[in-house]
Amino acid sequence: MSLEQKYLHFQVEGMSFAIPIEFVKEIVPMPTKLTKIPNNTTLLGITNVRGQIVPVIDFKERFQLCKTEQPRKLLIVENGVLFGIPVDNLVGAITAKENEVDKFLGFNLFFNDENIKGVIKKGDSLIAVLDATNLILTKTINQQEVAC
Repeated sequence: MSLEQKYLHFQVEGMSFAIPIEFVKEIVPMPTKLTKIPNNTTLLGITNVRGQIVPVIDFKERFQLCKTEQPRKLLIVENGVLFGIPVDNLVGAITAKENEVDKFLGFNLFFNDENIKGVIKKGDSLIAVLDATNLILTKTINQQEVAC
């Protein structure tokens, strides 16, 4: 018997992602201003959320996505470290069994990116499942320009 896991499904630049829901501490509106950190390519900046300083990762840079949409929400994630993920659209909660997370497809689509655990297929959609335990610890994959 395969265990079921709940995920928060969200979109960034039209791509679908999911994160295990137990890592999501809260969802807040995207701050209009972030404090920049000099010489840091992995963070958009830091912000204050209810008295806590929260580093906001540059999710679009991390996954080499175009930056055409303005993020509307900030997922506050805690995996031993508190950090924020800016998202364009929240889709909702989804449930998937462990055997529904296709690790092989995730490996092939994301080139063995340690931030991706696998891919969930829901209807016609492919949803990349994030490894929340690894996300803040890894550096930006490639520092190349993305053609948008």
